[in-house]
Amino acid sequence: MRQAEARDLTRATAGAARGAAGIVESTHDATTGIVYGVLRRILGPVVVPVREIHRVIGRATFGGIHLGLRAGGAAAERAVAAVNPLVEDPADARDSLLDRRGPGFALGVLNGVAGDRLAREESTLALAMTLRHDDRDLPVTTEALRAAYGTGRRRLVVFVHGLVESDRSWAFRARQRWGEEGVTYGRLLERDEGWLPIYLRYNTGLPIAANAQRLGDLLTALLEAWPDPVEELALVGHSMGGLVAVTALAHDERPWTRVVRAVVTLGSPRDGAPLERFAAVVEEFTERTGWARWFGGLVGIRSGGIRDLHDPLTHPPIPDRIEEYAVLATLTPGSWHPQVPRVGDGLVPLPERHHCESAVVHGVHHLDLLDHPDVYPLLRGWLAARG
Repeated sequence: MRQAEARDLTRATAGAARGAAGIVESTHDATTGIVYGVLRRILGPVVVPVREIHRVIGRATFGGIHLGLRAGGAAAERAVAAVNPLVEDPADARDSLLDRRGPGFALGVLNGVAGDRLAREESTLALAMTLRHDDRDLPVTTEALRAAYGTGRRRLVVFVHGLVESDRSWAFRARQRWGEEGVTYGRLLERDEGWLPIYLRYNTGLPIAANAQRLGDLLTALLEAWPDPVEELALVGHSMGGLVAVTALAHDERPWTRVVRAVVTLGSPRDGAPLERFAAVVEEFTERTGWARWFGGLVGIRSGGIRDLHDPLTHPPIPDRIEEYAVLATLTPGSWHPQVPRVGDGLVPLPERHHCESAVVHGVHHLDLLDHPDVYPLLRGWLAARG
């Protein structure tokens, strides 16, 4: 990997270790405080000296742990620099960690969980919002776009992935679903309806509004650099990606929005995510009570992007000229009696009211919506070429 990536990975690992030690320390202090409080009510002031001795020992122990972790982190950075010397040349030919399949998946998860902090630290592990082609970032220049896609392509469908995902996520379980690796909605739409699929990757740990602004910036640059005038643009977003796409369309008035024909959301939590609301309750409860503070600390590290899923999405109306569709999923099979309540897809419940034209697919979980034979006919019908 590149030296800067190795350095920032080392820093992130050391920071995680120090954070874990801090959670253990705070939980230890909270637990011993409760225990000694109970003992004092039973035994009286005799426990006070023991409590103070325990406190001093605890502080010394954890102080040594924190000092050791800081020293270990600094030593690890020096070792990485020695093994993998810094290359200042921006044309560094070494493979990027961000472009490898396994590490790329892990970085997507890391950005979803802590991407806002990585961005604040200006870490190379913080994903930028970029176009992706052949598992590489694609510069938004006319020359690069022409080399990648050719000319004469005037109908573009942009795929916006969801939380902790990446551009590769659109081929989720392709072999099991389609009998062939790499089959995606984009590939099928190109074959059947002439849409050119455009994939992007971004830092899902940033707030939804920030990513919506970046999406608008990217699409503005894309249309300005595209080799031919774009006649139609469609956006397809999975989960958080749908919220980012809808937010961008609702708040942006730049020219790119005027060529958008449709936006399709797949399993997007328009009414908020129950799991995030539960996490917020757990974090508040553990902070107030002191019990299981380690667990509350782990829950509390979630990113701003995740915290945005607490409340329903609110935004100005999308322009009437833009068609809006939604695919929702339920784990319950379609053969169940109509009066039997339907659950959601395992992460996003079925909404009580629909915000746009919607369809529900049965026996499908949240990630299945990324690449499923029951979903594609809906996409194809909504995005079919106009007479």
